[in-house]
Amino acid sequence: MVLGVTLEDLLKQLTTGAPNIVGISATFGQHDLMLRLLDAAFALPAPPLVVAGGSLTARNERLLLERYPDLLVARGGGEATIEGVLAHWHGDIPRQEIPGIGYTGAARGGDMAIGRRRTAKPIARDTASDILPELDLLPSTFAHHGVAQLETSRGCTNTCSFCPRGHKGLWAGAAPSKLPWILDELCQVFNRHPDISRTLYLVDEEIIGAGDDAVSRVLELAHTLPEAGFTWESSCRIDQTVRTDQDEAWHVERARMWRTLVDLGLRRMLFGVESGVDSILTRFNKETTAEQNALAIRTLSALGVPIRYTYITFDPLMSLGELKATHAFQGRNDLLLRPQPGLGPREIVRGVRDEEWVAEHTTGRPCTAGSVTCSSAWSA
Repeated sequence: MVLGVTLEDLLKQLTTGAPNIVGISATFGQHDLMLRLLDAAFALPAPPLVVAGGSLTARNERLLLERYPDLLVARGGGEATIEGVLAHWHGDIPRQEIPGIGYTGAARGGDMAIGRRRTAKPIARDTASDILPELDLLPSTFAHHGVAQLETSRGCTNTCSFCPRGHKGLWAGAAPSKLPWILDELCQVFNRHPDISRTLYLVDEEIIGAGDDAVSRVLELAHTLPEAGFTWESSCRIDQTVRTDQDEAWHVERARMWRTLVDLGLRRMLFGVESGVDSILTRFNKETTAEQNALAIRTLSALGVPIRYTYITFDPLMSLGELKATHAFQGRNDLLLRPQPGLGPREIVRGVRDEEWVAEHTTGRPCTAGSVTCSSAWSA
């Protein structure tokens, strides 16, 4: 729909085209649109097989399955699920063999009637092999003032309580050696649109990931992108900068990594801070602390990393004391530091932990100022 197709266009295709299978992807803010489309699909004399996915769908799975008993809800990466849906439609596998879906109601194809919500078998394959995109829609995306997106990994290393994704806590990254050919293909499209910024938006939830090779992998990735002529943006967890269970050597290596990533074309990195109050971070299951977040913000700003933070100002369970504390954290003027290009990583790692050094190098601006964007929304 962002490419110009309206809901009316979709409804017309649905009611006149007699599709066998309808796939819908919906994100937050699109619930009403999805309901209208689903209502129309299931009102047809011979309803098609309908599968819905996306962040909103995963969050609202229970509500959707209560309203549409024959709906299939895709809970994770869609590639294996779509393959299974096609196999099921052809009669090759029963519905419960479709990977990564939630379902309920009376099953198709002779399956037994099921009166409660069920989870089908998990996706059992290397999701890193699924992350490379088709490029057929990229020229149209550019024509509608969109941007080029790419994944280099899938999943996240944590299980935040507000995250709707079924694959949270699971992370898989593609080898950077897999990227040159797709970057070459992207270049061919960009060459036909010289007015478009050669920036790739890497939509990884957590681009760095985990494991002993995390730093070497992301650095190899960062070398691959400018070699193809691209700058880039992405996102990761704040604990990729500061960890309470790691020593100084680990923090120096990470500080050096961040500077190198900037040198290799990183335009901006999004970090999910979410709160500066320990009780709220515990409720969110962020597995970070307020002090950890403060040190990370100091470190990244002193290193000169272009940053954007997400911050959940309000949540339905917060107390008045937590609201006051979160407001105070956003107003702190000892978090955003002036970039220190002349100092080495070790000096910065030590400096951000020295309050006198911090007072000497602070911008004096609150956390919500400058390049920092704090989100005042609850992800629900």
